[in-house]
Amino acid sequence: MNTKATPPVIELRDPSDLRPHPLIKTMVRWAKDSPEWAGFVEDIRINGIQNPLIITQDGVLIDGETRRRAAVALQFTLVPCTVIPEHEAVRTVLRQLRWRRNLTKGGLAYTAYPLLEPAHKEARLAAVGSDLTLAITKTGRTPAQRVDDLADSLAISKRLFQQAARVHEIFLEDPEYRDQMEPRILDAAEPVGLGAVIAGYGGRKATAGQAKHRRPEEQL
Repeated sequence: MNTKATPPVIELRDPSDLRPHPLIKTMVRWAKDSPEWAGFVEDIRINGIQNPLIITQDGVLIDGETRRRAAVALQFTLVPCTVIPEHEAVRTVLRQLRWRRNLTKGGLAYTAYPLLEPAHKEARLAAVGSDLTLAITKTGRTPAQRVDDLADSLAISKRLFQQAARVHEIFLEDPEYRDQMEPRILDAAEPVGLGAVIAGYGGRKATAGQAKHRRPEEQL
C-alpha cells in the first residue's frame, strides 16, 4: 500500500496578477529603504524564488507577499505558486506565522492579533451579554473558545494575547508611538516586550500631560 502524500502541484503565475488575502494585508513588512529589504531583493535576484508562494485558485495570496513584492520589483513575469482551497486560508496563515523563527512570542502575538481580532471582538460582545452569548459555530465552540483555540495554535498565552490587543489599541490612538515602537517589537536582536510598550505609553501620556500644564517660566 502506497502511503506517500501527493506532492502539491506548482503553477507559474504573474506576481502582478496576485492580490494579498485580507488576512495578511495588516502584517508588518520591511520598509522599501531598509537594508533588510535591499538584501532580500538581491538574494531573490541571484537565487530566484526557492519557496513557492501559496495562493488560492483565484490568485489570492495566502503566504509570500514579501517574495511577491520582490518579484515585482525585479520585473519577474512568472513565479512558482502552490494552490490551496480558500477554506484553508486562515489555518495556513497561522501555521506560517508559527514557523517564523525571527519573531519572539510577543512579536508573534502582535503580528497575529489582526488575524484573530474579528473572533476577539465577537467574544468581547458575547462577554457583555449581547445576542452573541448563545452563538456557537458548527464546531460547537463559543466565540471566546474560538479565540483561545486560535491563540493556542500559535502557543500564545491568554495574557500575551491580551497585551497584543492593548498594544494595537494604543497604536491606533498614537500612530507616532507605533512608528517608534513597532520596529522594536519585531527586532530579532533586541526586541521590546509588549508589556514594556504598554508601560511606556502610560509614561508617555503622563509626560505629555505635564508638558501641557507647565507654566510659561518653566518652559523657558
